[in-house]
Amino acid sequence: MKQCKKCGIICQDSQNFCGECGSNIENKFIYICNHCGRIYDAGSVECPKCHAKPDIQLPASSADKAKELQEAATQKADELKEKAAVAATAAAGVAASLLKTASEKTSEAGQKAAEFAKTASEKASKITAETKDKVNDTVQNASSTLNQNRPAYNNKILISLAVLLIVIGGLGGYFLFGRPSDNKNNIVQSDLSSASKAGQDPKPIEKESKSTEQPPKFVVNQDTAREAFISFHGAITNKQIAEAYNILSPQYQKFMRSYDNFARGYTTTLRSDVTDLNTIEEKPNSAILTYKLKAVDREGAGEKVQYFIGKASLIKNNGKWFIDSTEAKKASQNSKAPVHLANVIAKGEVNLRANPTTNANSVGVVREGDWVDILETGTCKDSSAAIVISDEIYFGSGSNRTQLSKGMPIQIVSDNGSQIICRVNVNGRPENVSFAPNHLVKLYGTTWYKIAGNGATGWVYSNYISKQ
Repeated sequence: MKQCKKCGIICQDSQNFCGECGSNIENKFIYICNHCGRIYDAGSVECPKCHAKPDIQLPASSADKAKELQEAATQKADELKEKAAVAATAAAGVAASLLKTASEKTSEAGQKAAEFAKTASEKASKITAETKDKVNDTVQNASSTLNQNRPAYNNKILISLAVLLIVIGGLGGYFLFGRPSDNKNNIVQSDLSSASKAGQDPKPIEKESKSTEQPPKFVVNQDTAREAFISFHGAITNKQIAEAYNILSPQYQKFMRSYDNFARGYTTTLRSDVTDLNTIEEKPNSAILTYKLKAVDREGAGEKVQYFIGKASLIKNNGKWFIDSTEAKKASQNSKAPVHLANVIAKGEVNLRANPTTNANSVGVVREGDWVDILETGTCKDSSAAIVISDEIYFGSGSNRTQLSKGMPIQIVSDNGSQIICRVNVNGRPENVSFAPNHLVKLYGTTWYKIAGNGATGWVYSNYISKQ
């Protein structure tokens, strides 16, 4: 391409005149290579440097300026080359100086190491020589003493010599060959060699091994009611609290309020062992068990052992048994788990009597809903014992009016078949009062149970107890 010198319009190479201003543009331009930047005359058909075809022309008047710029760039490049050469020479000198210094230091260190080694060798030789002299002197002295007192000191001197030789030889060996970095294998070999020299059988060195095996995990079994109950306490003993919690029915878990609350109850428990397990009732989906439990808890630095007897109700769901409720009380070590448990069904408190009659002294009380142990069955042989069965019976009037409540024990004085005369406190003093037979229950010949409950043992009328 050509550029008009007068108006600056770019023209085709084939044009001799500018299409804008009409100026003659033939032979008035030089070329600048668009590929390498080389400036050359218009008469050339390609760049002499990269041989690219010309595509841009500069006015002839600008050629000198372009050449000056090109010469200046070349001169600047030469200057930079000279400076780079000087810098390289200087760097080489510094590197050579540092190398020489390092070599001198290395030579000096080597010389000192050689001197140290020589000194150490001389000291070791001196120690060895002194050790040898001491051994010779000791042997000579020992020999002299042995010759003079052979019968009396033969064994003692021989033993002393052996010990002395071992000690001195050991010290010399340490100075000549010992290294603080000797590994354990060398030490073990030295021990075996020493044992052999002393006439002993070398003992094998056993490597300490730490067992990584975990104790077997307690396996929970809920196939039967008994196995589920035993598994619950086995999981507690083996610290598998979550597994124990999962043996409880959803209702019992809700009663415990939360897993954390349940787990806190077994924080100090060491063992929970079930003994004397009895099945007193079993249906397809429910069962009632009685049991004795030995509980061992951590108490301070020692242990606390307690015994309990109780009752457990279990239910079956999706083929597995779950504990639905438990009742337990403390017992002595010799107590047996009751085969028969009973529930108090009488309202309020019920007296435990010393004998199977309402006329016997009270030795304790049980309450409605209490679980008790039936220890013995008996019969009331007291013909004067009776119980009020009417809802309300009143005697007297005014402020001294006396009410006899249903279930109240009463003593029969006489009975003619139509009326029953009983001794009753009326207005604060005992009086004989006539009752209709339908107001009372005569207890003679009725069944009584001897039970244990609330820390007391006594007799109670069988109608007040529901046997399981």
